[in-house]
Amino acid sequence: IGDYDWGALCLPTVPWSKSTRKMPFFARNDETPLLVAAVMGLQHCFAMIGGLITPPFVVMKFSVGFTDVKLQQYAIAASLILSGIFSIVNCLQFKIPGTPYVLG
Repeated sequence: IGDYDWGALCLPTVPWSKSTRKMPFFARNDETPLLVAAVMGLQHCFAMIGGLITPPFVVMKFSVGFTDVKLQQYAIAASLILSGIFSIVNCLQFKIPGTPYVLG
């Protein structure tokens, strides 16, 4: 769809392959095609949710036991809530008083 190289985005490159694929680079203020942005955003959401839910699930399942489902749900909910709060902090970039640094 369009002139975007979907193979570079969707297909893996293997070290023993003779062909080299150049990944397109989008600079900070470049316009990304809408369909590419939607596909990349969906992929990011799936990876992010999997990365947020799996660690607390595994840790609580094997450290607390297989029977305490409420504690597993609590850990997963805490992970999702804190991720949302930290995303807001990262987007807003709070200035640290007395320093030239920002938080986020």
